[in-house]
Amino acid sequence: MTSYATQIKSRGYDELPIITRPNKELIRIASLIEPFLQDEVKVKTMRKKEVLAESHDFLLKYFRLRDIPYERKINILTFSFEVSRYVHPFDLPVKLVGDSDAFYGCSREVLLFGTGSEVCSNLRYRWIELSKDLTELAPLAYTHEIIHTQLNHIPGSIEDYNNVEFLSIFLELIEAYESPNYNLIHAHDFYRLRELKEIIRELENNYDSSNPKIQDVLLEGTSYLHSTLKAYHLFDIYVNGDIDVRRTIMVGIQRVLSHFMSVEELLAYFNITYENSINEDIFKKHVRRSL
Repeated sequence: MTSYATQIKSRGYDELPIITRPNKELIRIASLIEPFLQDEVKVKTMRKKEVLAESHDFLLKYFRLRDIPYERKINILTFSFEVSRYVHPFDLPVKLVGDSDAFYGCSREVLLFGTGSEVCSNLRYRWIELSKDLTELAPLAYTHEIIHTQLNHIPGSIEDYNNVEFLSIFLELIEAYESPNYNLIHAHDFYRLRELKEIIRELENNYDSSNPKIQDVLLEGTSYLHSTLKAYHLFDIYVNGDIDVRRTIMVGIQRVLSHFMSVEELLAYFNITYENSINEDIFKKHVRRSL
């Protein structure tokens, strides 16, 4: 078992995802995306306070967020110990780090001892990281990580590891789409669709590799592949839906965040699967919309 597979198991997932071999339509989607990525979109810098406020206002406009288990290390003289308590996700410390692109985000977690479904419930959050080079993309990255804090420690909220990034990516899209900055959705897609194209190419070129390090890359890539395709599929339904459809989507997400239903049940309600999300028409419409 590779190190990434071990990490997935340690998070309480009973079944490991199977590395995906791209089919011909998926490879055509990668080619369709390519011209869109010729010119990187310039984004303005932002202050940390503005970044946090923008994400805060977007998420609380639609959702009630739950407090989360927070753990911090306290050092007193030669003694070090952990203190755990529940906090609002927006009260997690935010650290700015270098050597990362403008769309970087990461929620730092610690797993306490446990087995099976106990593992998720023994997860604690420590802080969220964003790029020190804060731009208009940073609120989207922050929103992405806040959504992870609502689900990663709840057993059964995400049953299939390939869906672990789905909701975070979908809400990035909605936040960018609703922004008064019409350039933001294009800037977002430059990073997210570039990543999708690179994942498809990586899977296409290295699917048969037996190298454990490459298999780790492909396992993670498979998760992002499935999640991204499904997120853009639901986004297509949202953008082309009337007010009732949009409200139903947001109410469904709230039910997931409130732990009344799983991500998989939300996807099933809208008949979204990996297979029907490999849809060139969705990406053709989206690329035209973003330009």
